[in-house]
Amino acid sequence: MKRIMAVGLCVVWAISTALAQTAQPRPASDHVFSEAQAKRGEDAYSASCGSCHGDDLVSHDAEAPSLTGARFKSQWTGKTLAERFSVIRKTMPSTNPGALDDQTSVDILAYILKFNGFPSGDQNLASDSGVLEKIVIDAVPKAGG
Repeated sequence: MKRIMAVGLCVVWAISTALAQTAQPRPASDHVFSEAQAKRGEDAYSASCGSCHGDDLVSHDAEAPSLTGARFKSQWTGKTLAERFSVIRKTMPSTNPGALDDQTSVDILAYILKFNGFPSGDQNLASDSGVLEKIVIDAVPKAGG
């Protein structure tokens, strides 16, 4: 009986440890998008976003925030990718909110991250809200790393 309880406690401990580890948010600096995805995002950004947010992500339009520099740090750091994805998907472009599909929206998100120094990886970022909710935008990486 004691042996069964010990095994049961070990199983409970292993499951709770695994759940605690999967509950940890993943930082956006952990190579969460691919280079090809960021390139697609750059093309989509140029076509749909640049006229308001600036080709260099520095806005010259009082109604559209810059998407780099101090504004990026203050408005994006600490947010989940799900939060930023939702804003892009539901409210952009401002002339036709919601016109961007899920894939285009997540590609643009990847481009904005890449532009701000976040490193690319081997896999595309999924537009799945469950995945995006677990990725948090951490401090903007320093140049070169």
